[in-house]
Amino acid sequence: LPAKLEKGKIIALDAPFALNRGGKVRRMIPASGKQTVRLNRKYIFLTTWTNRWNEMTGGCFEGSNDSHFRRADVLWRISELPVYRNEVKLQTSKSYRYVRYISPGISKSALAELFFFDKEKELKGEAIGEGLTPSSQKRVFDRDWKTIGDPRTENYWVGLDLRERCHLDKIVYYPHNDDDFITPGDLYELFYYNEGN
Repeated sequence: LPAKLEKGKIIALDAPFALNRGGKVRRMIPASGKQTVRLNRKYIFLTTWTNRWNEMTGGCFEGSNDSHFRRADVLWRISELPVYRNEVKLQTSKSYRYVRYISPGISKSALAELFFFDKEKELKGEAIGEGLTPSSQKRVFDRDWKTIGDPRTENYWVGLDLRERCHLDKIVYYPHNDDDFITPGDLYELFYYNEGN
């Protein structure tokens, strides 16, 4: 965007432009009228993130009534690239006191958030795990997408002691990400150049 600084304010001089490899200028003039668009992100995907998320393939979620998970049931195994918000519907009639995510053996890819539900009610408990510090374990359940459970080792796990046996019907998890996704409920503004305005 060609602009000048005048009395501490940036003043646009003309429409934004892109310069292609051959040196040709493409001016970006907004079209008149309105149209409906669906936006999923504020910025393009970078392979840095998709490479990290791909490392989670093979990771799984388990439920157990043994705090050491010696007898555990696999509730869900990640078989495809997880992207941003991932929701898993469970088909189990069992109840569990302990639930966890286990990373695949080669992965240190972190979780940003992890939720367990029964009939749309979020289940709460005490954060537990191995390969993460106690404070890092808590960050997986702090409802802040920008903080992560930062694993210190590969083959880590993180979960909850629900303090009593609970039925589960849904898991929602967010891999570590750049927070450039559009989040429903947030307010966004779109700025564009229109003859100096």
